[in-house]
Amino acid sequence: MDSFSMHHRPRPAARAQVTAKAETTSAKMQLATLTLTMLLMLALLTGGVSAQGMAQVTSGLRTNPDAPIEIEADQLDIFDKEKIAVFKGSVRAKQGDTIVNSARLTVHYSGGGVGTAQSITRLEADGGVRISQKDQNAKGDRAYVDMVREVITLSGNVVLTQGKNVLRGSKLTVNMKSGAAQMLSAAKTGNANGKGKGRVQGLFIPNRK
Repeated sequence: MDSFSMHHRPRPAARAQVTAKAETTSAKMQLATLTLTMLLMLALLTGGVSAQGMAQVTSGLRTNPDAPIEIEADQLDIFDKEKIAVFKGSVRAKQGDTIVNSARLTVHYSGGGVGTAQSITRLEADGGVRISQKDQNAKGDRAYVDMVREVITLSGNVVLTQGKNVLRGSKLTVNMKSGAAQMLSAAKTGNANGKGKGRVQGLFIPNRK
């Protein structure tokens, strides 16, 4: 398996930033494109959610496309022959106020490279996925983005919060094109380990003037 790898040993004061110096122009393009795609996923989570309470909880997870992008991890492996790029080890992506944390981020792409967002076919984040912006947070065990079908899935003890508002379930699916969203319970997904006794739970605190 041919690969391009960047291995960084943790420094005493801070971890090495993967985006600091890429060894090739192709690697720089890949880092920027992959991060933009992941952050686009977060922005699309907020569009057109049918349930008013759910929209309130997710309304703050937006990104500023003009803000600088930073991404860091302990290791980055790019397997260009297989069209796979893998970030490993305390992955942290940041754009503006939006921060994404996970243990690993895997990106699958097609075509002649990843110079454009259209070449990315799917993105997978796993291992304690956390998305945060100010007082809005979303977390789950895994996140999956199907760029072909334009569907985002966050699964495994999903919790969405905004201030005192909380929504819990086992699987959240969002259609990126229509903005329609669906939260399923552990009973529906067959996840016996899901919290909430097999039911979707929501706690929404009304705004009082």
